[in-house]
Amino acid sequence: MATNYTQAFNAGEISRKMDGRDDLEVYKTGCRDLDNFIVLPQGGVERRAGTEFVQFAGTDGTNPARMIEFDFSSDIRFVIELGTSYARVHYEDATGTNFSVDVIGTVPAYTTTELRQVQFNRKYDTLILTCPTKETQVLKRTTITPTFSIEPISYIYPPLQEVNITSTTIDPSLPSPNIYSGTTTLTSSSAIFEKGHEGSFWAIDHIRAADKKEIADTRTATGENAASEPLDVSFSNWSFETNGNWEASVVIQRRIAGEVADGGTGWLDYVVIGDTRGGVQRNFKYASTFAETGNTELRVKWILQTSTQDFQFSIEADNIYHKGLVTISSVVGAGVVINSAVLVSNVITIDTATAHGLSTGDYVLISGLSFTPTANPNIEAQITVIDADTFTYALTAADQTFTTSASSVIEITSRATATVVSMIQGGNFDDPSNPTVPQDPDPTLFWAEAAFSAYRGFCPASEFFENRLWLAGSKDQPADIFASAINDNFNFLAGELSTDAIKRTVDSPEEPKWLESKRYLFLGTSGTAISIRSADRDSLITKNNITTLVENAYGSAALQAEVANDVIVYVQRDGLKVRELVYSQGEDTFVGNDL
Repeated sequence: MATNYTQAFNAGEISRKMDGRDDLEVYKTGCRDLDNFIVLPQGGVERRAGTEFVQFAGTDGTNPARMIEFDFSSDIRFVIELGTSYARVHYEDATGTNFSVDVIGTVPAYTTTELRQVQFNRKYDTLILTCPTKETQVLKRTTITPTFSIEPISYIYPPLQEVNITSTTIDPSLPSPNIYSGTTTLTSSSAIFEKGHEGSFWAIDHIRAADKKEIADTRTATGENAASEPLDVSFSNWSFETNGNWEASVVIQRRIAGEVADGGTGWLDYVVIGDTRGGVQRNFKYASTFAETGNTELRVKWILQTSTQDFQFSIEADNIYHKGLVTISSVVGAGVVINSAVLVSNVITIDTATAHGLSTGDYVLISGLSFTPTANPNIEAQITVIDADTFTYALTAADQTFTTSASSVIEITSRATATVVSMIQGGNFDDPSNPTVPQDPDPTLFWAEAAFSAYRGFCPASEFFENRLWLAGSKDQPADIFASAINDNFNFLAGELSTDAIKRTVDSPEEPKWLESKRYLFLGTSGTAISIRSADRDSLITKNNITTLVENAYGSAALQAEVANDVIVYVQRDGLKVRELVYSQGEDTFVGNDL
């Protein structure tokens, strides 16, 4: 007698490995194929809702595009159509009418492969778009109308690699047209600049001279109305203190980028310290609660009472470094093709296809030449320039015999031009005989390369968590994660305060694939899933209150994870399984259950 075992469809589609297992209950609650249906909790099914044609993607539907949700709230929703070199926003108004608006700005030229790799996360009107091979973008709703714009992240202070620990120095020239903006030439003591560094941020720091870390004075004149010398406090906290017996009005003034404001000197009142004129004499202490932005100078302004005074004051920058910041605009010589190379008496003359732009004493790293006994070595050499298209350098003892000239290029050089983001000397190197004229900075060991660039790779994933923007590491620095300052999403300036930005190296060298948060923040890599949380679970994450734990050994594919009900769902590395992160109390870890 035939028996109908199909009692419900709660089990969904059943694997063929279940064939013949009619003794199992799951066999009675599933089926072979269930296309275009939704399983109901009661066991039945209903047809999947239909779709509506809105318009073609791109111009005629042949353009590759991603549809990205941009839900500002439960009743204000947009869909981003992200294509190759364009972006468009679709939405429906209160009457049910469909509208489309083009996004203003330059959209990266994503390839079809890169479009699949784009990940996104939103906070209010801001959508962050990340791709491991393209610069991170910020897409914003700029008006309620609505209108949208897209641009690369404009960092207040960018994510950086660790400060240089080698003997390599960088020697910047005096910026032109002034110390606050313009261009500078960076010359390093070895070849470190590669073509892919163009557009990336670098920190160029110098240890402050004593008189540039603190300005102190004692004023005794009566009725004096004056101000101190300026103190650069770019990217630094600062403190102020008074001593002595005096009656005066005291104010801290600020000037940014040397700009002249309101037809005056550019100095504007910033912090009112106090006014004891005609009152009780007293002293004051003040400390800033956050680091200033770039190109910021402070000075003390006072008006003394008309009597004998003993006004003592000091204003001090907390950071011992003068923190300069530049963006690399071009790398001189990098990528230039070599036409030929001639060896004479252990000296090679290089003939380049185009003008190399290098100077005598520059270092280059050349690839594609052949020597004996070393085949196709990468050689770093200090050059002597003959003319615009040729230069020479001497071979080392290890490469005595030059045999062929293959297709070769200048890979890396020691010279680059850069745009000044924040002062790289700030008067720290004034000529004592003419202190108003800034001088060229000295070479410095204290520099840091950008964390993200075309050379190192870009951030593959981001997430907003605990009022910080978190960024995953690049292909060259996969174990690094970055968190912005609290409530300052594009400021990655690290410091000692609990609100300062965080840089953390996790216990996994695997390439990051996604970031997703629930109660904790989770990082998916090609080899594992990592939880990022505070060590004291009753407090927010800070530099000194953070722990990163490897939770399981199920690697992830380069697909964005999603929060589904109470769990985080992600795709396994091979792309064949979907897993959920669920806390296992018995093992005190997050397991990756197979869905």
